[in-house]
Amino acid sequence: MNYEMAALFGHIGEFVEGRKQWPQYVEWLKHFLATNGITDANRKRVFFLAVVGPSAYKLLSSLVAPRKPGEKTFTDLVDVMT
Repeated sequence: MNYEMAALFGHIGEFVEGRKQWPQYVEWLKHFLATNGITDANRKRVFFLAVVGPSAYKLLSSLVAPRKPGEKTFTDLVDVMT
C-alpha cells in the first residue's frame, strides 16, 4: 500500500460530543473523504481513526473490544459509534 502524499482540501477536526452531533460529523467526514478522493476502504478507516480524536477513539476501542478499531471496517466503526 503506497499512497502519495498530497495536500488535502478542507479540514476535518476530531469528534467532540456536545460540540457536534455524530450523524452530522459522519456526513461531513464522508464529504471530506469524497472531496479528497479517499475511496479505498482501508484508507478511509485509517484516516477516520487518525482524525476522530482521543475521546472517540477510546469509546470505539471499548465498543469493539476485544478486537481493535484497526481490525474493523470504516462502515463497522461508523455503525458501532451510531
